[in-house]
Amino acid sequence: MKFYVPFDIHVYNNFIHDNSKYDLQFNYNLTNESIVIDAGGYEGEFTSNIYSKFNCTVHVFEPVRSMYELLKMKFDSNPKIFINQLGLSNSDHETTIYLNQDGSSIYGNGPSEIISCIDIVAYLHDHDISTIDLIKLNIEGDEYDVIERLIEKKLISYVKNLQVQFHRFIPDCNIRRDKIHKHLSKTHTLQWNYDWIWESWSLNE
Repeated sequence: MKFYVPFDIHVYNNFIHDNSKYDLQFNYNLTNESIVIDAGGYEGEFTSNIYSKFNCTVHVFEPVRSMYELLKMKFDSNPKIFINQLGLSNSDHETTIYLNQDGSSIYGNGPSEIISCIDIVAYLHDHDISTIDLIKLNIEGDEYDVIERLIEKKLISYVKNLQVQFHRFIPDCNIRRDKIHKHLSKTHTLQWNYDWIWESWSLNE
């Protein structure tokens, strides 16, 4: 794989400081009726924290078998947390994911397994979801496909709050991120941004 610099260490340190001080990743106006999508569930820390704070409904997507089984053990008794052994994407398909703990991705090499992915538009339709109060995307490169799909189908206005980690190891990442920013700016306002680490957008009222 071509070497790349994933982020600026100074920006990362600023994010760690500000997130600890201001609780950035959980500082949203949610209620117990809110619907949250956690794409890239991994070990369930985000889901656990957002649910504990707001008692909201959470739809979790985690395609890696071992992590999915861990999440099922943690949350299976909670009727407001739905664990999907699926990757969130722009179409229904199967693909290979390369296993690297919290950096597992379809872009890589080494140990792998076959996973199933689902079109976010189909999932929203099948579950009668017309409002997403918060979607958190940390899906190792597939975030571009998911957001572009919502924009393409004119469903980005379903999303009240978008928290996303863009990754730099895919082709044309800068161009695609810039285009996404341009589209998002028509419907949303950038609340905070730590380049290539995390950023958060809120739907304009």
